[in-house]
Amino acid sequence: MKRRVLLAGKNHVVIDEFFYNMSETLECQTTTIRAEDISCHVKYFKPELFMYCMKAENEDLGVRLSRLISWLKKRGIPYGIIGDKSECDSFCDCVNERPSLVLTKPITATDIERSIDRFLSDRNMMESLAAMEPEIETAPEIQAELPRRKHVTVVDDDPRMLKILKDYLHEDYDVAVAVSGKIALRFLETKETDIILLDYVMPEDDGPAVFEKIRNIPEHSDTPIVFLTGISERDKIQKVLMLHPQGYLLKPVEKNRLLSTIQEIIG
Repeated sequence: MKRRVLLAGKNHVVIDEFFYNMSETLECQTTTIRAEDISCHVKYFKPELFMYCMKAENEDLGVRLSRLISWLKKRGIPYGIIGDKSECDSFCDCVNERPSLVLTKPITATDIERSIDRFLSDRNMMESLAAMEPEIETAPEIQAELPRRKHVTVVDDDPRMLKILKDYLHEDYDVAVAVSGKIALRFLETKETDIILLDYVMPEDDGPAVFEKIRNIPEHSDTPIVFLTGISERDKIQKVLMLHPQGYLLKPVEKNRLLSTIQEIIG
């Protein structure tokens, strides 16, 4: 099944790459950034991703695209950009955020194609994970009698690993997942959890950096944290152990081993 990508921008060379070299896996259409054109394409083409292909952009780029970006977000359509490093950095500064997907030139058509496929596959995986959360409506007097289940927060940048861990845990625990330390920290600022499973290798902040930031949140200064990672280098293990986590498990971890570790710590 082809991925539907809506293209806009002044870089017609890159846009041509989509049509001539990526037509095996991507179904593409082009549009202007006029509200009427975008609305029509979204309604009838139903794109999975909007890509803006940059070339010698003016300083008013953010102004021209800010309303479009807001409009796309409200409709659940992610957006990405393609440009050289300075163009991508300038774009992020103009709109005051980082797009869902940033592809920096020079980049081959094959790498563009793979990056888009991986991004949309991971996004679909995360949507599937979210859909797994049960929605239980219980009368207030009955709900008050139900025992509270222990809560586990899993932080890992691999959506497939998140799904595996959630499958392992959901029968015994309530589970929340986060694909980055940044998302996990935002969640933990307002939510309670009984234990955190933390990956080591992640983009931006790695596991030890996220660990220290969690400890700076007063409500989670003592929350048990277990590192769950494929890292086996001695110096990195020592770095983790110096933080005094409540556990350190190597991937791939067996279900029974994971459950027994959690049960030992929080029951």
